[in-house]
Amino acid sequence: MNNDKAKQIGTKHITAIDPAELACRILEASMKVKRPPGKSARQCLDDLPEQDRIDLMRGVTAAMEYWRECISQMQQTN
Repeated sequence: MNNDKAKQIGTKHITAIDPAELACRILEASMKVKRPPGKSARQCLDDLPEQDRIDLMRGVTAAMEYWRECISQMQQTN
């Protein structure tokens, strides 16, 4: 697979990531908690205090922007 094709595939997959789901999983991992069964990521985030939700989503946005940068600068590995 050539580098341009790999970038297209990587970009397609990176944009499919749900920010709410990523935020919820980061929160679950860092706080060592599990969301209640049947509760969506968005519902869990809506239960957070507003400032905590804003802070968490700012971090998720930064992580997703970093991934996009990595994909756009993708180089062949050795």
